[in-house]
Amino acid sequence: MHKNSGITLTASALCHQVKVNAGDTLSLINKLSLSIKSAEQIAITGASGSGKSTLLSLLAGLENIQQGTLTVEHQGISVDDNYLRQHSGFVFQQFHLLPELDAINNVALPLKLRAVKNADEQAAQWLENVGLSHRKNQPISKLSGGEQQRVAIARAFVNQPSIIFADEPTGNLDEQTAGEVASLMCDFARKNHTTLVLVTHNLALAKQLDSQYCLVQGALEKCE
Repeated sequence: MHKNSGITLTASALCHQVKVNAGDTLSLINKLSLSIKSAEQIAITGASGSGKSTLLSLLAGLENIQQGTLTVEHQGISVDDNYLRQHSGFVFQQFHLLPELDAINNVALPLKLRAVKNADEQAAQWLENVGLSHRKNQPISKLSGGEQQRVAIARAFVNQPSIIFADEPTGNLDEQTAGEVASLMCDFARKNHTTLVLVTHNLALAKQLDSQYCLVQGALEKCE
């Protein structure tokens, strides 16, 4: 497998508010700071509605920062949000696979959008990596939840990203399948020297990563 240098993220004094009833505002993120080293794996836990997914979107450059700064470095050189998005992979709770495509074409799609010539071959290799080479031509609707999430992981890694953002990647899976999928994703991240930022309710999954944080009242607390 290709190994990359990962991406370093430094968030400083991030603040994020959302509008609620009657025009009032709710502070989800409050002067939050966090440093993520290249190839580090971190887990962010917290109660439902605490702002974990919002924080992940801010760190991924998918949502505009209202206050504070996000510094992104690749190989020690500062890069912009666009670079971050281009070198990121995403794994979601709802999988977000295209039902009209089979497994191999779902994985190959990010490569084909970049006009990579051997997209199908690379996609087939990643389906083999996640143990689904025998299911590569199956429609998504014929795959189990665990199989669909394995396809989603293959799709996230096929572009050889420097960083993976994962939002409740095992939330829709049973306990055994969740453990298998989580181990697969963490192992691939380590083998590829990929930075991993993961939001989860699953404390057992969180403990597999290098560092664990809990989002409480808009701030991060280090879990020991």
